[in-house]
Amino acid sequence: MRIPPPMLPAYAEVRPPSQTQPSLSNAASAVSNAVNSLTDAGLHEVEAHMAAAAECPTCDNRRYQDDSLDSGVSFQNPTHISPQNAASAVFGHEREHQSRERMFAEMDGREIIMNEIQVFTSLCPDCGRIYVSGGVTRTQTREAQEENQPMSLLDVLSSRPLG
Repeated sequence: MRIPPPMLPAYAEVRPPSQTQPSLSNAASAVSNAVNSLTDAGLHEVEAHMAAAAECPTCDNRRYQDDSLDSGVSFQNPTHISPQNAASAVFGHEREHQSRERMFAEMDGREIIMNEIQVFTSLCPDCGRIYVSGGVTRTQTREAQEENQPMSLLDVLSSRPLG
């Protein structure tokens, strides 16, 4: 039994291999053109997005305020921070909490075994821009250990991060 060769559709054009492979210069040119058109389109989209965000009343009126019980840190009153500076300002604020926790621990004869900062982001409901929405500092302390005092099993287990 003989299998007939596959039938090519009438619109298919068969070319010799030398004509189906583009030259390297043509391929490089095609890639360059594609990248340039995507980059131009991307830049226009980013510029339009930034212009819309600059006009967003929600972003313009956003205020930051500390809601902890620590009255010795910044942002005790509602404060406007530009979106460009919000991440560093919030992180710096959380570092203030860290340094104060360290100071209080030393005053109480305790040592810090864990310290972490988280900075949160959210999406503006009006313009869709991602913004820094706040932060939190977590600190864990224990009684200070003497230099050559062995740690108890409870100390070892409590010094391990959860999770």
